[in-house]
Amino acid sequence: MNAKAILGHFSACIPHFVPQESAYIHPALSLALDYAGVNPSELNNCKMCYSCGLYEIQFSTSWLHYHVFVDLQSGSVPGFMTEPLEL
Repeated sequence: MNAKAILGHFSACIPHFVPQESAYIHPALSLALDYAGVNPSELNNCKMCYSCGLYEIQFSTSWLHYHVFVDLQSGSVPGFMTEPLEL
């Protein structure tokens, strides 16, 4: 059984940290950041979950929290929500 088949049946949640000088960003996170118009250097924290073919990505900048659903198979973002952070 390949990794894609395994991840299709189980939910895998991981904290995902992106060093500002990193050359690699997970493709789902990259799509979410592009959709949101956020630069990787702006991230304060990030969590990615994969379940049933969708990546659920939650991340924050200094003033907003983002909740994004990404379908890498189609390259689409079927869900996107933001909320301001409390100061």
